[in-house]
Amino acid sequence: MAILKSTVFYAILLSLTACSEPDPLPPILRGAQAESGRQTSCPNVKHPEIYKGVPDGPSPNVTLRLKKRFEVGSSDNEITDFLKRQGFKISVCKSDESIHGYAYRNTRTVSLIQWKVINNRMVWIKGYVSHSSL
Repeated sequence: MAILKSTVFYAILLSLTACSEPDPLPPILRGAQAESGRQTSCPNVKHPEIYKGVPDGPSPNVTLRLKKRFEVGSSDNEITDFLKRQGFKISVCKSDESIHGYAYRNTRTVSLIQWKVINNRMVWIKGYVSHSSL
């Protein structure tokens, strides 16, 4: 009976840990909605047909949080510092150097925050999110 109880306990524990998020999401991504569509603002100059007819797909709630946190005209450094503190890593847009970005990834969530910079000031900002389940 003790073996059965411990087996059931470990089976439950294993199922709970398999369903839990492996590492906590940064605050800006908690409860993030994922949208279908293009998951980047970075233009694909080599193969523009890939995105033809595909709508932009930023996360509405993450983008709204970013816009509340950073008004148009915010400094590039302010946004970069904020995202670095939350665990994001630089993501370069090679086809348009005025689009800056930082990415976050764990086993279930990928996020890309991008913003357009003119004269070291942000003119727009978007947050893209994709979720997967195991």
